[in-house]
Amino acid sequence: MSGEFMEVVARTLLATQDMRLTQYRALRESAAGQCQVASNNIQSPKETIGVLLNKPNSGQNASVGYSGVGKIVCGSTVTQGRMITCQQSGQATDATSGNFAFGLALEAGVSGETIKALLFQPAVQLTTNSYSV
Repeated sequence: MSGEFMEVVARTLLATQDMRLTQYRALRESAAGQCQVASNNIQSPKETIGVLLNKPNSGQNASVGYSGVGKIVCGSTVTQGRMITCQQSGQATDATSGNFAFGLALEAGVSGETIKALLFQPAVQLTTNSYSV
């Protein structure tokens, strides 16, 4: 992905934990104007508010990308063209029926890889086992 142009709409929230090693992971709002790494978006529509774009320490500003083409770290195998949700540690995984999706994988990836995704808010709940384009 070197040299690729990414365009993500972002907002700034206060980091409530050390996130220097969690860039490109899903975030959740922990209190008004504050965020931390999301733990699970499978059943909660409000869990994921976007993806961390910078590397803030606790008490610093976190840049949260929530719309557009950005990057996300995979927590398991992610299929290109499938909707994504987040699992523990804010990493992406393929969304299935009943999950709340916050993006569409534009590339395939495996655990630990960073891929491109079309990010969107609010998260949508899938009503079928899988949704792809």
